[in-house]
Amino acid sequence: MPLLLLYILKKRGKINTFELHNISERKTPLLFMIALFFILGKSLLKIEEILELGTLFIGCSFALTVCYFLFLSNFKTSIHMIGASSMLAFVILFSIQHQQNMLAQIIAIVLFAGLIGQARLHLKAHTAKEVYFGFLIGLLSQFLIFGLYNQI
Repeated sequence: MPLLLLYILKKRGKINTFELHNISERKTPLLFMIALFFILGKSLLKIEEILELGTLFIGCSFALTVCYFLFLSNFKTSIHMIGASSMLAFVILFSIQHQQNMLAQIIAIVLFAGLIGQARLHLKAHTAKEVYFGFLIGLLSQFLIFGLYNQI
């Protein structure tokens, strides 16, 4: 769905490239992803066996909403880092909730998050501040939403 949306936006001249270099090009796809993740999250929350997965999508929707409001104040954050840190927080919280040792997965995600952040900096797609803010937004949103929906 997101790729289809980007293709349609490019064909209509709403975006110049698929990289979405400036904030104005990122707003429409971001609003679409906020809505999509929220709908997915609410749907998954109805299935008790995968309640945590629903909270992951709701948390991502919340993080992207924060990102959107930062866009309105002309501050770009790394959506790649929001995704990486959301996954990290989700696995940490999931391992606590289910009392599972997922240390290997947590270490792998931390390493991949570091590589993603380094790549974003190397490509000059973001400043260090934008990468760090993206990481914090993703991490904190998952803890907040997980805490609202689950008892740890």
